[in-house]
Amino acid sequence: MRRIRLVVALALCTLAVVVATLVTSVWSNQAPAPALLTFGGPFTVIDTETRAVSQADLIGRPTVLYFGYTYCPEVCPTTLLMLTTAMKQMGTAADALIFVSVDPGRDTPAQMKLYL
Repeated sequence: MRRIRLVVALALCTLAVVVATLVTSVWSNQAPAPALLTFGGPFTVIDTETRAVSQADLIGRPTVLYFGYTYCPEVCPTTLLMLTTAMKQMGTAADALIFVSVDPGRDTPAQMKLYL
């Protein structure tokens, strides 16, 4: 009986070492964590007439960048209406609203022109 307990204990210890080795090797093969993202800096987008617009075009102009997509059923149109209304109330203090598509595959310049 004592011999069976010893064999079972050794088998469990061996199993624990194998599992620990497998877990360690799986974790060590994971991709490294991505570097921290930085925000800001130069950008260029195209408008509904396919003209390039960069940050240089907006210097000195209060600008709202809004990210959305033209097939957005509720939130995007409502938010655009609120932003447009607020910008109209501000008059010339706010004169640029840039809608940046998060679905460029469907949001072509022509589609964006119809939407905006």
